[in-house]
Amino acid sequence: MLSRPRCAKALRAYNTSDTCARPQGHNGPHHSAASQKKQLERGLRYAKEHPEQRAAIYIRYNQAHRQDRAEYARRRYWSHPEKAREAVRLYMKQNPEKRAETQRRRYARARGASVVDVFTNPEIFKRDGWRCHICNRRVSRSGASVDHLVPLALGGEHTRANVATAHRRCNSRMGVARLAAQMRLAV
Repeated sequence: MLSRPRCAKALRAYNTSDTCARPQGHNGPHHSAASQKKQLERGLRYAKEHPEQRAAIYIRYNQAHRQDRAEYARRRYWSHPEKAREAVRLYMKQNPEKRAETQRRRYARARGASVVDVFTNPEIFKRDGWRCHICNRRVSRSGASVDHLVPLALGGEHTRANVATAHRRCNSRMGVARLAAQMRLAV
């Protein structure tokens, strides 16, 4: 059993030590597992009840620690590159539409599009009522594609206003000859 020291120097060392002063001789953690569990539950409940505040805190933290988080991610990736690549493959498999949209934005930037919007193909299909803007017939899910009214190669933008639903076949057969008809739709 530890006793309280009598001299001032030993008392200061005793008070700043890592031991917990609750029961004498107790050197364990300051909080029990039950109290840690309650604290975690309170935090989760707060996060659920205040999503805007939690999002703001998360954003502020990420902005303040951007370099630290990037360095951590690099170290984590290079310590387990196979595991990281597998996680990316799994994400891509589970989210094919996000992957496709990322590739479309990258392609649009490579083609020199000055403005690149974030949208999904199903969003455009619903907006256009699943109708091909070229032949005006109904488009099936498997035969649908998004057509740029002003092509990216000719300086068009990857925005909602510059895309329309089209059959894959109509879109690929169209070519430059139908550009004038498309321009009327863009205006």
